[in-house]
Amino acid sequence: MCDACVNLARSFAAWEVRLYLDTHPEDISALALYRRLCAQECGGYACVPHERDRWSWIDDPWPWEREANQPRKEA
Repeated sequence: MCDACVNLARSFAAWEVRLYLDTHPEDISALALYRRLCAQECGGYACVPHERDRWSWIDDPWPWEREANQPRKEA
């Protein structure tokens, strides 16, 4: 298989694992797989840096929730 095809497959797999983590944010083995795929992919479009042991960005307000669309108040 050509190098471009392998990179495309890795990128696709990382994206799919990322989608899975959206609904299973505490799956440690999936998070480890995601990190491994991203390390091999060298920062493709599917990879976002994530250092915690939980897929925690899902805890933020979603775009359709009122809190996500309110201006932030400076402390």
